[in-house]
Amino acid sequence: MGFLHKVVGHFINLFVFGWDFGLFILNILTPSRKPGHVVPAHAAGHGLSWPEYIPPKDGDSRSACPMLNAMANHGILPHDGKNIAFKDLNVKIRQTFNFAPTFCFFVPKFAADFLDRSYWSGHFDLAELSLHNAIEHDGSLTRQDAALVPDQSKPDLKLVQDLLEEATGTMPDGCPRLTIPDLSRALSKRRVDARKTNKDYTEDFFHNIFGSSNSSTMLTLFGGSIADLTPMLKEERFSENWEPRVLSRFGLTMAKFNGTVIPVERGVDTKSIVQAEGEALQKIKQPKGSLGLVNVGDDDPRMSRRTYLRDALRLDGWEVNMVGSLSSGEMKDKNHEAVPGDIITDAQKRLRNSVGFKPNVVIINLGTNDAVNDVDVSQAGIRLESVLDEIWGAEGMAETCIMLSTLIPNTAEVAARNRPIIDSQFRALVDKRAGQNCIYLADMEPNGEEWFTIEDDFLMRENPHTHPNSNLEQDNGHRKMAAIFYQAINQAASDDKIVAAGDFGVSEPVCDKFDGTGIDAGGKTQRGSGYEDHEYSHDSEEMPIIWTFDSQWDRDQWRFARLFSPDYDDLVAWVQSDDDFSAIYATWYSGDLHACSGRDDWLAMNEDGSVATNTNSRSCRKGVVGDGLDVAWREVSAFGNLPKQEYVYMQHSKVGDDHRFEMRVWKNLGKGGTKIRVDGHKYCNMMGHDDGSVDYVWAYQGGEMEMWSNRAKKTITDDDPDGFWDYSGIIRSPPREMHRKDLHLADWDGDGDCDIIYVDPDNNNAIEVWLNERPQEGTWEWTHLSNPAPSVTCSESRGIGINDLAVRFADLTNNSRPDYLCIKPDGYISAFLHLEDGSWENAGQIKSPEGKDRANLRWADVNGDGLDDMIWIEKFSGDTWVWYNGGRGSPETGGGSSFHWRRQDQRAYAGLAAGSCIFYADLDGNGRADEHYVLGSFNNIAYTSMSPSCGLSDVTGDDDDMDGDLPEPPTLNPTV
Repeated sequence: MGFLHKVVGHFINLFVFGWDFGLFILNILTPSRKPGHVVPAHAAGHGLSWPEYIPPKDGDSRSACPMLNAMANHGILPHDGKNIAFKDLNVKIRQTFNFAPTFCFFVPKFAADFLDRSYWSGHFDLAELSLHNAIEHDGSLTRQDAALVPDQSKPDLKLVQDLLEEATGTMPDGCPRLTIPDLSRALSKRRVDARKTNKDYTEDFFHNIFGSSNSSTMLTLFGGSIADLTPMLKEERFSENWEPRVLSRFGLTMAKFNGTVIPVERGVDTKSIVQAEGEALQKIKQPKGSLGLVNVGDDDPRMSRRTYLRDALRLDGWEVNMVGSLSSGEMKDKNHEAVPGDIITDAQKRLRNSVGFKPNVVIINLGTNDAVNDVDVSQAGIRLESVLDEIWGAEGMAETCIMLSTLIPNTAEVAARNRPIIDSQFRALVDKRAGQNCIYLADMEPNGEEWFTIEDDFLMRENPHTHPNSNLEQDNGHRKMAAIFYQAINQAASDDKIVAAGDFGVSEPVCDKFDGTGIDAGGKTQRGSGYEDHEYSHDSEEMPIIWTFDSQWDRDQWRFARLFSPDYDDLVAWVQSDDDFSAIYATWYSGDLHACSGRDDWLAMNEDGSVATNTNSRSCRKGVVGDGLDVAWREVSAFGNLPKQEYVYMQHSKVGDDHRFEMRVWKNLGKGGTKIRVDGHKYCNMMGHDDGSVDYVWAYQGGEMEMWSNRAKKTITDDDPDGFWDYSGIIRSPPREMHRKDLHLADWDGDGDCDIIYVDPDNNNAIEVWLNERPQEGTWEWTHLSNPAPSVTCSESRGIGINDLAVRFADLTNNSRPDYLCIKPDGYISAFLHLEDGSWENAGQIKSPEGKDRANLRWADVNGDGLDDMIWIEKFSGDTWVWYNGGRGSPETGGGSSFHWRRQDQRAYAGLAAGSCIFYADLDGNGRADEHYVLGSFNNIAYTSMSPSCGLSDVTGDDDDMDGDLPEPPTLNPTV
């Protein structure tokens, strides 16, 4: 059948080529279509009016072909780009672009063949046309190679801009136009660049012709007009009033088209491009390797100095890769090793995370925090020399060039006093080591002048002024810093000192977590959000006399004690009877005044019966075992200021020779003092962030939720006006009262965003779910699933404490769906596993007890392997240990558990607050749980210790709009 299919295919092709030649002749003999009437009357685009342009949505299918994508974006093809018939594609292409019917048959038929489908009855999605080395090929003018960017659905805007800038021709109206030589030159450059950047690059005659054919449509259909090609190539839409430039009566034939394709391909000359690039490299003395830069320092990595420096070097022709274990900022190539607040010794410890990248250039801006905080200033040079020695002593870095900066101005008195002391040590250090190693001074006082000015180059909202200005149109301060480092690097290149960067391998992001490895986020990651019910406010209602007792004596014999019920106090009296004492009456609630928090409060009673109260709220202050839990007291105004009476008052009177006692009660109607802000914290990826970073949700006790979305800042400073989170408002009001302890956030359906799960404590912990539609719909909409898992239940009950939960959710199997954990108070855990098809499997026991109270157990991915691990938090100190999830196993070998667990003996996290105030969530999106801790029970101010990424990971790439515009410093020759 395969052989017969090929034979038939050859005959079809021969027929099509003959037919095409006939149409080519007919086009010569017949009059052309009139401008404005190229698109048929019944087709979209007729009369120069195209359907509305709607960009693709998440889940829509797009190809590597801009024109096919544009047809879908305008609704000429199905907007979702799916289930398109090959025969329909034939018709739509012909109507839209005025291709000849032979052309419109041949190309869809070719696509059907390489997808192994029938042209006559088959369907396809646009993305399927991007099959590598079929129609999609390496060296495209609008896409990076598939080996580098597997998703071929979106254009690479820098490549597109490079192509458009090749235009040398002009349209009749004087606007720029691409010509055949322009396309040939662009293809030459692109193929040379693809060979250098793509180690899997492939090229053959067929694909070269195909590339020239794709490119030639820009000349034949668009006339090379930059005005029309810009929206087509960048946004994949038709420009207003556009129509095909092909006016032939029977459309553009393959025979005619080849008259453009062949000259374009014949003009491709990659050898001349390689020769020209070699001459350019020689001019700037670029070494055989590219620049691998690591930025080390105490600066804010989100700011733009790195961007300006990198862009300036790239625009000079350098290949630049910023490396480091940290990743933050808006630029694409955003790796670094700089953390705000670091002193020299901090940076030295952190630098060890970057030496594995073997950079050939290290830029250092250190010492400002040492100056501001007056840290061992006289030894700054010695401490920094230790940093240099560690760099040069690392494997493969003996010849690395270091660009060491002096300090920029600072208006803090102590910093201004220490700055020249530190600068003089740094200058002397460069002079000392320049003869032995590659080091250059990036002097922030170039030529001995104070180049920076406080008014123009620093943040005006700061006082004292420490940071260069940013978020401004000119950003002078960061540009000046970049200019000085730029000149230092170019001086090193001119001196032929920069060697090739070493090779490094990117490793799997999985490793154990140990205490002491966390990286401080830099400032407050929460600034006081959330709500409380304020101080306790007393109110009461007098009740009738509820009990009377006559006795022969008054010996102050009445006491309240809890003897029988865990919910009520009993009235106890020593009385004359056969027994020692009797329990007379059960009457009152526990010592918790408001009977909500589960904690006793402190009361002081005056002689007149008035009472002053401090309500007991849990504290976030850490301690040690044996100290007891620290508590936070809230003082409230005196209550019960009644002349002779109190809540429960035994009123005494004489009745003859007996003593009468009447129990009088004032029902407590007080409110407040039961809730603190930290009680409402929940963290989950509600927005569907690609890196999985969590958003911050605050839940009211009744279940209403507010949210702050993650700004993806990775680091934060206290002077940042925006903060770490972006307030999103109320995202959900529950249909009925639902205690926040019973509401969980997890990705129920595995679509990448978190949903709301309610566990009914009064119905065997049965489940209700509200699916989050925000990432798909753009608004907070919820799809209610009333009973999505009827077989999933748990007979355990939650306790009083905010964290004493019988049910928790965790992804035990790395399928992006939450599994249901049923936890006994002693830590015995059974589970129902949530399978990929939405069904459930009863896994039985998954973890035997470890002697740990379930209120102190948490679940999060600690080592980055995609499996949630079990975490135990010591409630006093906050110190945390981990049992790593080893996946499914046999109960016979797992102590009766169907999962394997590996306990780490060393602490995973050193406690930074009391256990109940620590949350383990991935705030920076590196796949590992960070330690997020609240230090203020009432103000809810929180900080975060970020878990570092494992191994070596690297992000690279140019930004769409590079900005290398740097000012000229007073001197061109950095000190060597």
